Amino acid sequence: MIEKEDVVIAGVSGGADSVCLLLLLEKLKKEWEFGLAVVHVNHCLRGKDADADEIFVRNLCEKMDIPILCVREDVKAYAEQYKLSEEEAGREVRRAAYRQAMDAYNGTKIALAHHMDDNAETMLLNLARGTGMKGMAGIRPVNSNYIRPLLAVRRSEIEEYLRKQRTGYQTDNTNLEDAYTRNRIRNHVIPYLESHVNRKTVEHMQEYAEQMEQAAGYLDRQTDKLWNACVKDSDIGYQIALEPFQEEDKALHPYLIRRVIAAAAGREKDIESVHVKNVAELCDRQSGRRVMLPYGLEAVREYDTIWIRKKKSEMERWGNGKNVVKECEGKLSEVLLCRPGKEAFDRQTEEGVHLRVFTFEKIPDAFEERLYTKWFDYDIIQSNVVLRGRRPGDYLQIDAQGHTQKLKNYLINAKIPKGQRDQIPLIAAGQEILWIIGYRQNQKYQVTEHTKRILEIQVEDYGGKEDGRAY
Repeated sequence: MIEKEDVVIAGVSGGADSVCLLLLLEKLKKEWEFGLAVVHVNHCLRGKDADADEIFVRNLCEKMDIPILCVREDVKAYAEQYKLSEEEAGREVRRAAYRQAMDAYNGTKIALAHHMDDNAETMLLNLARGTGMKGMAGIRPVNSNYIRPLLAVRRSEIEEYLRKQRTGYQTDNTNLEDAYTRNRIRNHVIPYLESHVNRKTVEHMQEYAEQMEQAAGYLDRQTDKLWNACVKDSDIGYQIALEPFQEEDKALHPYLIRRVIAAAAGREKDIESVHVKNVAELCDRQSGRRVMLPYGLEAVREYDTIWIRKKKSEMERWGNGKNVVKECEGKLSEVLLCRPGKEAFDRQTEEGVHLRVFTFEKIPDAFEERLYTKWFDYDIIQSNVVLRGRRPGDYLQIDAQGHTQKLKNYLINAKIPKGQRDQIPLIAAGQEILWIIGYRQNQKYQVTEHTKRILEIQVEDYGGKEDGRAY
């Protein structure tokens, strides 16, 4: 938890737990040669009582000659502003204060006073709300730069220690009220279990939490391996390849799914077992089926994959926020690129498409990196060249013998999900598709030894997987 020359920032509220933590750290800091500072957060929820807590902690730190940063924040107003519960707002405010203290004192660790009873409350709360193995591991003793040195100690032991040290502390009477769920577990559930089931309930829960922590660590490492085998990320979300996923032991499936949802959401909070279960069930359902997830996400079965992504236009994948073609009522609007003619030109459209006509000399060995380029025989193009989405009757020539294929059939055979087909940009001349951007070029307009002039089309910052060369 603590190494030589660390600077530990202790969160001290003034209650028995944090005062005990401060006393122990102060005793150890000279022997272990680490720095120590305190941060106190006044939540401005209890009026004069909160101010008394702040004064108590200030005086204690002054007596012990320990630097202190006091932060005052109206948590009720903060909760209303950001539409949070007071509990959630309090956590955010405290974490911001810890970061502020870390910056002020060049801190390396943040020490909090959670103890064994707190851990039992957390485990019961997680179990009641629905959780996995990590939730039953409870509060972690070390989590990044957060440390909890009192996690193996009972609240009763803390109070007994303070009595022997003849050190006072502040009492927060709101902890005795049942306004918060955690308080109801603390004041009713755990006392009932200890008095009517087993007096060592909390100790046994702590032992179980330690076992779950070890098991969760092992499963994390196995999930890492499964992730590398079957998960790919992209601009629009995460893709789980079903073949390697289903070959692995089903015991790992929920852990990978939960991790992918959390990665797509950017957080783990509110991802429940039911969400994981619903995604897992997509493995046995037909392509096109989908389930809704928290944070505006959806999971979609698409052929041999499951996508977990945001529920919004798929067009965000065409470049880094710059759409090649704008959407119009769910489809792609048409943009005129050029009219066939005799003159040469070299220009860039607002949509990020560069067009150039030049006399054929030699095909280069490689195209410039990050530019997705196609060359077309300009002189055989008969209709206006446009950038647009698909339309009924679209087709393309697929080989040198002149065989054609309907665009619809090509997209189906290429296993392009139905929901994405209307968002794929196309270079078209009438109903004939010259280029399915990111996929295939029409063979009819390929450059040959008979070509005199070339129409070069480059699409910048295209988000697809191909390099723009013809098939």
